[in-house]
Amino acid sequence: MKKTVILILCLWALAPLRADIKAPYLMPAILTGTKLIVPQILWQGKTEEKVVALTFDDGPSRFTPALLDVLKEEKVYATFFVLGNRAAKHPQTLRRLQREGHLIALHGSTHANLHGKSEAFLLKNVRDEKELLSEILGEGRLPSRWFFRPPFGAVSPRIIRTIQSTGTRVVMCSILPGQQGLLPASWTEEPAVTTARVLRDVSPGGIIDLHDGEDVGLKDSVFSMPQAPETARSVIRALKKIGYRFVRVDRLPDPGWEAPKT
Repeated sequence: MKKTVILILCLWALAPLRADIKAPYLMPAILTGTKLIVPQILWQGKTEEKVVALTFDDGPSRFTPALLDVLKEEKVYATFFVLGNRAAKHPQTLRRLQREGHLIALHGSTHANLHGKSEAFLLKNVRDEKELLSEILGEGRLPSRWFFRPPFGAVSPRIIRTIQSTGTRVVMCSILPGQQGLLPASWTEEPAVTTARVLRDVSPGGIIDLHDGEDVGLKDSVFSMPQAPETARSVIRALKKIGYRFVRVDRLPDPGWEAPKT
């Protein structure tokens, strides 16, 4: 398995680079390699229909209301993997997300790398965020199904097994189109470049991972995304032109998941 992953990474690294997408762009290789190691999570919906799930990480932030305006104008429902410490800071925006029909999902109580964390930490991280969202939204307004995306894409068989034991589905993505090297010192989602990368890699059932976060001085590696509304509009309109429609993550076919019985 490790030899296969290394081979795929090398092939991606040697592939011709397109000027309109800009190099370096190692993320497709990283996603492909990780999927081979941990295929048991939701990477992409199993369908031949031209549908995609547009998702956002790290919010809500002061940039999210303008993003919601764009989604409303475009008549698109998205999935927001929110951070607990940001939800506590922007409760009205969180309520607007729920009110306007978007799916609220988990990204952790804080933007913590889960590698090396104890099982007790992992379980508390999920439990605390669910309780916080319940306080903000009200018990009757919570999602009927819970989804969780680990910060930094930190997944392992142990992390997945522990999180999914709570009935919470771990989700990654099939497209992560930000500008970055292997170990980014910053993160940007320039609309034109992001859109070009999405169009190159999109396929039926795809899960697109964008960001609407904000650096609020917490030193937690969340980058400010004031361009989130413009980027979303560019991606949405480009995909509509080639016949794609948008669904929430909970509307994607996911035959590989059966929640554990409690």
